[in-house]
Order: sequence, then C-alpha cells, then structure tokens
Amino acid sequence: MRTTDGLPSNSIRNIYQDSKGFLWLGTLNGLSRYDGNSFLNFQPEINAKGRISLIDNRINKVIEDQNGFLWIGTGPELYSCYDLQKSRFVDFTGSGEYEQNYAYSLFASNGDIWLYHKTNGARHIITKSDRTMTSVEFKTERGNLPDNRVQFIKEDEAGRIWIGTMRGLAFISKGDFNIIDRKNNFIASITHERDMFFLTDDGYIYWYNTTSGKLSKSAELPAGNIRSNCKFAFKNQWIIFTSTGTYNYDFNSHKVTNDPKLNIKEGIVLNDNRGNYWVFNHTGKIYYILSETGETKRTTTNTQR
Repeated sequence: MRTTDGLPSNSIRNIYQDSKGFLWLGTLNGLSRYDGNSFLNFQPEINAKGRISLIDNRINKVIEDQNGFLWIGTGPELYSCYDLQKSRFVDFTGSGEYEQNYAYSLFASNGDIWLYHKTNGARHIITKSDRTMTSVEFKTERGNLPDNRVQFIKEDEAGRIWIGTMRGLAFISKGDFNIIDRKNNFIASITHERDMFFLTDDGYIYWYNTTSGKLSKSAELPAGNIRSNCKFAFKNQWIIFTSTGTYNYDFNSHKVTNDPKLNIKEGIVLNDNRGNYWVFNHTGKIYYILSETGETKRTTTNTQR
C-alpha cells in the first residue's frame, strides 16, 4: 500500500486494528483508516470553524481504550481523541485545553485515561455515560503535583495511581490525592503482589508497604548511571541494568546482588507480544529471556562493511 493506493504518505509509523476491524495507519502526513477496500484520510483542518480535527499530521502512536475511543499521539507531543462510535474527533479535556503537550499515556483498569509529559504535568480524563469527557489537570501550580516533570504514571493492584516526578512521588486512591515525597527523582516503578517499589536516579530503591501505608528506603544499587527503561521483573526479582553492570533486587529479602549470568551494561529492555524480554546495548550482544522459565539465550549481531 502506497500513496498511489490512497495513503497520505509512504512513511508509516504505526499500524493498529480497532475493535471494529478497521486498520488505522499513522503516517508522517496524517492518519488513515483502511476498511479492506479504500482509505479514509484525516489531516489537521486549518479552518474547522469550531469543529475539532486531528491535532497534527505527524502520527507516531494509535491505540483504542475500553470505551471505544481512539487515542492518537503525534510528533510534537500532542494528542487527539477520536470517537469510533460517533466518527468524530472530540475534546478529551472537556474544557478546550486539548492543545496542551502530553507525550505518554496510561489506560487505567477502570477505563480512565492519564496523559503526562516530562515538563507539563499530567491530566486525568474520565468518560461519562453520554460519551462526553471531563478532566482534571495535575500541576504544581494547582497544588496537586510535587513537580511538573513527570517521569512515569503507574497503576498498582489496588487501583491506586502513582505519579513519579523529578522531585517527588504522589498517589491517587479513591479520589484522594497524597504526596508522600517531595525530594527524590523517581525514574521507575514496579508492582509486586500488593506493594510498590520505586527506583531513583541515584540508585536507591524505595518500598511502599501497603499494610503499613509507609514509604521507606529499602536498598541501594552500586554506583552507576541508570536508564529509566533498563529494568524488568522476573519471579521475585527486579532486574536493573546500569553502566556498571546488571543487578537483581529481591522483593522478599530486599537485598541487591550482582547478576553474573546477565551481565550486560546499559541494557535496553523490550517486550515482545509473547511477554518475553529482549535486552541489548550498542555492543552487538542481544539477550532473549523467556518470562516463564528465565532461560536466557545470547546472540551476537554482525555488521557488514
């Protein structure tokens, strides 16, 4: 499929199939819906006269939520929302603020949507029964966020929403907002059983004990730069990659040990559609880890000159 077939661009960044079976193709020149025979293309409308259109033509992600809305992430860190039932773009903020920058999203288990950004805080979006939306903005200026530089948003097993920032940590539970740290730069989080664990940029692991309701420092990694996407969980351990090597944090003993088997510095982690892990860096080494057994296979790429 090319522009000669009706695509707005040959540069396709994302392909997604919605619940109705349509294929949505995100390109560098707009969004396209394919029904098996023809394309319906969407691009920003300059003179929409009050009608909401696609926010930007550089599409990099497309995904449907459980309420039948399509969320479209674009190159300049702006989101559009398309109602698949009513076939139209909608104001997902409910207040005309949909042109604010958001780069990442979390689809909560209750159907709510969270958008966030590295400098612009976060927004909590709720879909009402009439398919209109309302939202709450989370920012330091509003007193409901310790820092606007949001690093992650994570949902735990109890439905709490955790927001980690470059200067503090907060969670929302049953509508109540709680700031439990205003100092640390939290770069990653993981849930284990009913508890939460957090990693800071200086290598400290914090443990939120659901039973006590307290956050405490649990362990410390050896010195080394940590990348926020260099970690995954396997059984009772959190595997963390740094510039000095690979370390395992045990959720039960709360101790950190060196991982001699998976010793790859500054590893980058990707998940495949089977839930297994691919770990690589810029040395040509690739590790493939089966999530069920932990069996690790190592390969080496060869570069032809």
